[in-house]
Amino acid sequence: MERFCAWCGKYMGQKPPLDDKSATHGMCPRCFKIQMGEVKQNDTATCRECGSTVDLVSNYYWIGGQGNVLLKTCRKCLDINLKASHRACQLIREAIK
Repeated sequence: MERFCAWCGKYMGQKPPLDDKSATHGMCPRCFKIQMGEVKQNDTATCRECGSTVDLVSNYYWIGGQGNVLLKTCRKCLDINLKASHRACQLIREAIK
């Protein structure tokens, strides 16, 4: 199964059964920390994925029932997540044919 964070949509890899290509959801470590109050959503201008401070893009996410939460992501992580998300959607489309 393909795992995605239900809060930010981040692709989190696969979980058994690996032959099942349907999507399932959980919570990524970053969103868990935000929900537990350990990290403020916009406490620093760093990438929420890798901690980089260069080439940041501001994106709005739906997190924990709150719309339009502004988080920063570097272009490299944004591209990686976009490719992973597109691949997961492609696998799901192929699986339901």
